[in-house]
Amino acid sequence: MKQKSFDHDEEILTQINARIRRGVVDPGEAALDVNKIVKTASDAVIEVNKELGSGFPDKVYENALMLELRKQGLRGRSHVAVKVKYKGVDVGEYFADVIVEDQVVIDIMTVEKIQKQHEVDLIGILKATNYKIGLIVNFVNQKAEIRRIVV
Repeated sequence: MKQKSFDHDEEILTQINARIRRGVVDPGEAALDVNKIVKTASDAVIEVNKELGSGFPDKVYENALMLELRKQGLRGRSHVAVKVKYKGVDVGEYFADVIVEDQVVIDIMTVEKIQKQHEVDLIGILKATNYKIGLIVNFVNQKAEIRRIVV
């Protein structure tokens, strides 16, 4: 049984080394660095903003951002159900606009101004998902506003 496990470990190492040689993964990293994800996601937001400008509903920006994230090599999921638990029991759910690389939550909006309540809402989502970093993105103005929230 140990030999099988060793063979499996060798196979995994071989796959990781092949990915490193192709530049898919940095040595010593199993997942992308969260700061790199935030930077690339922010760049994607800026690109969407340059192309679309302001004046569209949230869903249009969400769809465009999903396309741009893929183009920039990031995996994203949109409209993700997040369950909220109280003492281990589901008491409700919220839908996160976008989750990138299973590490960063992006809340997309088109509001006059990002309010404290928007930050509180995102902090709640971060706590519910156990993710540590989120971005609030407001596309209402000519230049998109990106606010980083860390818990």
